[in-house]
Amino acid sequence: MRKVFILLILFLLSGCSDYKELNDLAIVNTIGIDKKDNNYKLCLEVLNTDKKNGKNKIYYSTGKTINEAINKVNNKSSKKIYGGHLDKIIVSKDILNDKKIDLVDSFFRLTEVKDEFDIFLAKDTDSCTIVKFLSKNNNSSKLQKNSKENRSTSSYTNIDVFISNYLKKNIDPVISVLSIKNNEVYIDNIAITNKGKVIKYLDTKESIGYNLIRNEIDKISIPISYKEKYSTIKINKSSTKNKLYKKGNKYIIEININIDAYLTEYNFDLDLNKNNTISKLEKISEKEIDKYISKSIKLNSKSNFLGFKRMIYERYPNEKNYNYEVNKNIKINIKRKGEIKNYIKEKE
Repeated sequence: MRKVFILLILFLLSGCSDYKELNDLAIVNTIGIDKKDNNYKLCLEVLNTDKKNGKNKIYYSTGKTINEAINKVNNKSSKKIYGGHLDKIIVSKDILNDKKIDLVDSFFRLTEVKDEFDIFLAKDTDSCTIVKFLSKNNNSSKLQKNSKENRSTSSYTNIDVFISNYLKKNIDPVISVLSIKNNEVYIDNIAITNKGKVIKYLDTKESIGYNLIRNEIDKISIPISYKEKYSTIKINKSSTKNKLYKKGNKYIIEININIDAYLTEYNFDLDLNKNNTISKLEKISEKEIDKYISKSIKLNSKSNFLGFKRMIYERYPNEKNYNYEVNKNIKINIKRKGEIKNYIKEKE
């Protein structure tokens, strides 16, 4: 992807320093990049600066190269394209996996275009369709707020973090996925990569497992089962501390997770008034969380998205043997059980 972003930056920076008035600029908010039939498709959402017309404008162009598509956008706009307020770039899987495109490492030297914008991956549709839906429903800011604040099943993928993990040894970047359902754009879990190329879309449990391991979990409800009945706990606070030590010729990665949770739904045939019931619920919950984490760990053989090898590399930079095993210590403390007790008594 390196060429794509270099060209985009040159395009967005070109001549911007000569323009001072807001009305002279076409301020780019979102960029979508797709590839179809060996052509590159580019779309740019430009913020409306005219109070009389509240709609943002989208410019579309195609070309055999990114540069050709960019020049076409320049020719269509009567204002100077400006990227200083770029919020996000949405790319298709074909763009990330294009062998002709490398990821840019020059963002760190840019001045006009901030390196704080987000990057998303379009799933089951093209990027420009998502840009169109976001612009039509005015959901761009809401989408990014959800990405930053509700990270249990997504990953807040700032371009700086994505590129940093792409360039580092022994860790692969992840990227939040966008899909369209019921005419709405929503965050559809996470995609993992290998050397920047998408290899798998995580399901909800795998995404939660990833965020638990990486200490990025947010408040989320988890269903738990006991004797073919279901209840629900809500994670209120989670803390993960990963430790590394060497045992013989093998590295041990120890994942220590402490969770505060409370019951939000209760359907088990266990008496909550008994002292040992909460302890049983905590054990049941710990086993369920273990399943989520184990699912993510199994995928780490295909991608270094969990950063285990990176942990070893940072401690032992000259190490060539990355033979390791993972130990999990999960502790759940269920609180606020009194509310459920009162609810049960009221129903009785």
